[in-house]
Amino acid sequence: MPLAFAFISTLGTVGLVTRWLDSIGLNLYDRGFSLFSFTGLCVVYLYFQIPLMVLVIAPAIDGLRAEWREAAANLGASSLEYWRRVGGPILLPSILGGMILLFGGSFAAYATAYALTSGHITFVPLQIGELIGGNVLSDPHQGYALALGMIVVIAIAMTIYFLLDRRASRWRRGA
Repeated sequence: MPLAFAFISTLGTVGLVTRWLDSIGLNLYDRGFSLFSFTGLCVVYLYFQIPLMVLVIAPAIDGLRAEWREAAANLGASSLEYWRRVGGPILLPSILGGMILLFGGSFAAYATAYALTSGHITFVPLQIGELIGGNVLSDPHQGYALALGMIVVIAIAMTIYFLLDRRASRWRRGA
């Protein structure tokens, strides 16, 4: 909720940045942007997903050894070939693992999505909250089924992350 409030007070219809941009002649809301839509929710998610991805990828980037670049250069590889044949394949498990980890976190997020969209955008966590929220007209069993499906999706994502992280850790250990 604090993240949603921060974005509402910054990029909301009367937010600080929105007002400033409006004063210099750029009105975001006239151009079709809305913080309370799917696009706005994507902006908010990117705000905390990009730094988290940097934190996840940083150890993998630190694990790239200068000797590998030197060896590739000694064998006649250009910088592009180094990244395509050495650096990229070494970083790929960490990048994919980070993306899956971020997907899991975003998939399960509830409070920010609810605060910004008031449940008007269909997300599984928001549907679960609506179905088991105590409304006598809704079917809580459907919410339980969605929750089970969500657990399965998160379990699959975390299993894939574990496998990718195990593969990436071989390079970090120096195997």
